Amino acid sequence: MLTGALTGLAVVIPAVVAEVALVPDTNVQILLYVALLAGLVLGGWRAGRRGGDAPLTHGALAGLAAFVALEIGVVAVGQLNNRPFPPVPPLIFNTFMAACAGIFGGFLASLRPPAPPGPQRRSRPARA
Repeated sequence: MLTGALTGLAVVIPAVVAEVALVPDTNVQILLYVALLAGLVLGGWRAGRRGGDAPLTHGALAGLAAFVALEIGVVAVGQLNNRPFPPVPPLIFNTFMAACAGIFGGFLASLRPPAPPGPQRRSRPARA
């Protein structure tokens, strides 16, 4: 689950930075929100692939973990810059969207069965 959350954050953080750098009332924010959700889907997919028997649960938890970590950072930076705390209803809505995106990623991961275990890899001898 941790690798899925970190993968999601790797995609989500540049989208959030780009959103902050743009003028707040542009239509580009919709595309960046889609990029944010795509990053959470990717994180849910990665967690679902490693999740064993519960890919949807692992995907949802990875999406939530990535979003909560992101939101804590955004709120902390906002508080340091004397911005007001964001309203609660959008936070709740976006938390549900993050969980749904992670579940969708876990679902996509469950569509393809895991690869069968391959032969044991031999360690290469050290070069002199």
